Amino acid sequence: MLPDVTDVLVRDLKASDAAALADLFRRCYGETYGTRLFYDTKALVAAINECRLRSVVAQIDGRIVGHTGITVVHQGSLVCETGNTVVDPEMRGRGLLKLLGGGLRERVLRDGFIGYVHYPTTAHEIMQRSSVSGSGVETGLMLAYVPDTTVYTAVETRSGRIAVTVVYQPFIAAPARAVYVPARYADLLRSIYAKSDLQRSFRSGAPQWDAASDLLVSSKPDRGLLNVLVTSAAADLADVVRTHVDRSPAAVVHVDLPMTAAWLDAGVEALIGAGCFFCALLPEFERCDLLRMQFLRRPLSEDFAPDVINADAKGLLKLIRHEAGLI
Repeated sequence: MLPDVTDVLVRDLKASDAAALADLFRRCYGETYGTRLFYDTKALVAAINECRLRSVVAQIDGRIVGHTGITVVHQGSLVCETGNTVVDPEMRGRGLLKLLGGGLRERVLRDGFIGYVHYPTTAHEIMQRSSVSGSGVETGLMLAYVPDTTVYTAVETRSGRIAVTVVYQPFIAAPARAVYVPARYADLLRSIYAKSDLQRSFRSGAPQWDAASDLLVSSKPDRGLLNVLVTSAAADLADVVRTHVDRSPAAVVHVDLPMTAAWLDAGVEALIGAGCFFCALLPEFERCDLLRMQFLRRPLSEDFAPDVINADAKGLLKLIRHEAGLI
């Protein structure tokens, strides 16, 4: 008989949980999970003690049966990133995600954030539906985010890399800000801001390039991912980004643009011309809102159709297919 979900204890992750957490990831993914940290007990202990991994876990009868964690991508941001959410295959469909979500909310607020963004995989219909069941808003669609080597236990998936939705989950009102909105995404971004209850005034004017393009580049080789944060941009932006793309074997490239930049509209058009397309709006992600563009090493096929469930994600998929020349 399965244990009663009412007996589940949701609490903060402790260093002494490292071995049990690694066992949970193995029960869910075998040895295929994209972030190798979760298989290395020694590294997990260090990450927990140094607060690089801040998580809540679900425990029942002394056994760890669920986990979700916090990542601070940029120091000074008001919104963190959450993920690495797993539920023991024996406990799925029994409300554990809701319990973990409550514990995560408490931890996010305790750690000084106003909300978080997370990435429900399109391999899990229930994760997509639950992500917007409250005040969560779908703000993007990251294609090919999950490596094709990942195997989900007890979940039927397609071959190849898997897309995820991007969901903004606010808890406290964000500060009012002025942002630039690219003309091609004006209606979309205004709609997302309205649904997210984000108070934004919209700047306009002729695009103004900076003196030079400057980027902060980081990679996650185990996920096949390259991230580029554009801190300043000139007319050579697309060429500079492309140089980093060509040097990297990453399957997916994310290019993040600050929405406080006067060159934002021109920057988006330059990246579109270089083969990028829309990815996501990331509110309060780096002392300001970021607009994320994405580039895929392999072109999208005509039958490209990730299993998105909710209406907003379907609209984003239609936009991306249009930008990729598929419709």
